[in-house]
Amino acid sequence: MLLLLPFAINAQDEKGIKFEEGLNWPQVLAKAKAENKYIFVDCFATWCGPCKTMDENVYPNEKVGSYVNEKFISVKVQMDKTDADNENVKKWYDNATMMQFNYTVSAFPTFLFFSPDGKPIHKSVGGRNADGFIAVAKDALDPGKQYYQMLANFRPGAIDTSEMKGLALSINFSGNVVAEKIAADYLGRIPSKEIPSPENSSLLYGFRSSVSVQNIVGEYIKNLSKNEINNKDNQNLILLFRFLPNVQDAVYTYIKNLNKSELQANGALAFISAFNKYDKIKEFAANYIAGLSEKEIYTKENIGFLTYFTTSSQDRGFKVFYSNAEKINSVMGKPGYAKQVIDGIVLREEINPVVAATKEGSVPDWEAIKRQIESKYDTSYSESNILSAKVTFYDYMIKKYKIDNENYWHEYINAGIEQISKYGKNPAFAPKGPDEALNNFCWFAVFFHSNDPDQIKIAVGYMEGVVSRNEEEAGYKDTYANLLYKAGRKDEAIAMEEKATSLTPRFQKTLDKMKRGEPTWSVPTSDRKKQ
Repeated sequence: MLLLLPFAINAQDEKGIKFEEGLNWPQVLAKAKAENKYIFVDCFATWCGPCKTMDENVYPNEKVGSYVNEKFISVKVQMDKTDADNENVKKWYDNATMMQFNYTVSAFPTFLFFSPDGKPIHKSVGGRNADGFIAVAKDALDPGKQYYQMLANFRPGAIDTSEMKGLALSINFSGNVVAEKIAADYLGRIPSKEIPSPENSSLLYGFRSSVSVQNIVGEYIKNLSKNEINNKDNQNLILLFRFLPNVQDAVYTYIKNLNKSELQANGALAFISAFNKYDKIKEFAANYIAGLSEKEIYTKENIGFLTYFTTSSQDRGFKVFYSNAEKINSVMGKPGYAKQVIDGIVLREEINPVVAATKEGSVPDWEAIKRQIESKYDTSYSESNILSAKVTFYDYMIKKYKIDNENYWHEYINAGIEQISKYGKNPAFAPKGPDEALNNFCWFAVFFHSNDPDQIKIAVGYMEGVVSRNEEEAGYKDTYANLLYKAGRKDEAIAMEEKATSLTPRFQKTLDKMKRGEPTWSVPTSDRKKQ
């Protein structure tokens, strides 16, 4: 059940939005009417990260408070039910249910706006920065942009096309019914040649799941000539909507009329490769590949094409990649290129089926898998792929079944360490690069889940290198200090944690625990962000 909380959970900064406290919904309506102010209702959930960001960074903002307080009566809304709900919250259960269904509050934060007489006028979903939120509040006061008003009054052809694109995008998350109508009306009214233009790319991406938009785009693509399909903007549009059967048919019609020289020119093969999951085009690709001579295969364009359409050990490309790896690598200028293709097939055909059949609490017979792979492939394919499979398997079991099993964690960490030492790969996700990956692996896996002195010692060594390469990163120093501390090197740990604390005070509590000799690894991982 979604719950309405008619008062603020946390007091707002005096410079920010002043949320009403202790009023029930009829009292909020009465106050708004008496003061001739609109009503802003912030619908949030206690577990919602963007909601917390709004509380911390947006609502306390002086500029936001100045604008909203002058024009709105503001109310915070807790939309999830918790054991900590007090009697005031419980009194609002019925109203909460009403608001949930009447205004389709299903994502957080949702911002609802009402007129002074209590009529719903506007809705917007998703966190904003200060300027973005002020823009939402301004839309709530503009009859031409109020969501519910537009929903009631929208008529095709009534809005100038110069305004429609931005309008559709601005209310897309408020309620996609009217937004889709506006987007489809816009695309249907502009000259068809303008549909794929870069200026419309955001609109097309935002409404690619709209059936009305799909129909318009599909009809446009279906009527393109061969030369028009060669146009870059049209190809980008086709790739965006490649999941549509009529688009796939259009591409098939296009490519079956190309001769070999046309296929190998102007990036045509790379374009076709994006359709490697579709049966007609897979069949066309197989025929094209079968018609290549040994000499013709070894060009960058054809090898790249072959890569996308080699997904099985039965494909022609499999033998090419397996038997001519060095030649492939040389042409592509990437050591290990051919092995990556074969690795994918080994994983799909030899490892994944066994791992998928493993029941909760069990472990695959890694030795049996190893023997099976080595009966078909060079031994290098068994070792590296089984190691990757182990990392994936233990991580999957821990996450899916919430298994806080010491043995699973021990094996996951062992496999991760072996993968790092042998192949330089790291099991941790890290968009910022290898040092972040090492930090995350050492922190979330080793520090919190290992009591093995050898594993901890290796992680200490990893972090020594990471810290030396990132002198100004406090989070890395904190990871290093905690591992030193867990390894029993207290004095070194304190010295390193003092350096981390000198860069940011948020590690002071950990430093105090170290000085008192208390464990630091009991802190929940969710509260210990490293970046």
